[in-house]
Amino acid sequence: MMEKEFRNISQKKISNDLVCGEVNRFYKKKRKERPSFSKRAFAKSLGLSPTFVHDILSGKKQLPAKHFSKVVAALDIDSNTALEMKRSYLAFEELGSLNSEKRQSSDRTDWQLGLSTQREMLRNWYFLPMLELMTLDGFKGDFAERLGISKDAAEYALKRFKALGLAEYRNGRWIKKAKLLKFLSSMTQSDFRAFHRSMVNKVLTELEKSDAETVNRRLVTGATFTIDSRKLSLIKEKLNNFLNEISEECAAEDGDSVYSLNVQLVPLSK
Repeated sequence: MMEKEFRNISQKKISNDLVCGEVNRFYKKKRKERPSFSKRAFAKSLGLSPTFVHDILSGKKQLPAKHFSKVVAALDIDSNTALEMKRSYLAFEELGSLNSEKRQSSDRTDWQLGLSTQREMLRNWYFLPMLELMTLDGFKGDFAERLGISKDAAEYALKRFKALGLAEYRNGRWIKKAKLLKFLSSMTQSDFRAFHRSMVNKVLTELEKSDAETVNRRLVTGATFTIDSRKLSLIKEKLNNFLNEISEECAAEDGDSVYSLNVQLVPLSK
């Protein structure tokens, strides 16, 4: 079943993002579990030369898609991760490369990010708020002042946005090129955790403020309740749908402030 699915993209290339990310990560994991699993042994299982495999793992060359199912088997990559890797690649391919005219199009309403771009966005918490600031009516470009970050950090982000095709400078202002950005959480779980830690720290800082204006601008609420474990998946799905609905509704209108909405559903009992 797995081989048949990957055979459908036979002569196409798996993006360097995936090679440097998941394939490299799973190789290191297996190497740690089995020290005898060298690059030479890995290459033999794929029917490729050790030099070619070395270049793949170092990101110098791309992995031909026809070898992908062999990689999945050789590195014991779980089926969920493998399928997410395929979906991410196909979505990336459908949009085209970052430098293509199609990728640069500003009329796309939602955008599936490539793996390395997604990781970069999550590792720098201020990237997403900066993109949202660009959509505010009358925004004057004072990114650093509005978010409390250094000017160097803001300038670095703008350079990366331009290089990644996420924003462009036009008619005297920065323009975000897609209304919604889509992330694959299963591909970058550690980066998602780091991003949410950053957001939680921002919330903790916000909670220290008690002036009336700040209190009126925020909503801090929660609930403690029991859950039937059999309904947990349904509850999580409803929460995700709610977040998507709120995001889409807000993206469809002009805003004047940037907010972060985070939901944590965590067990308190064992």
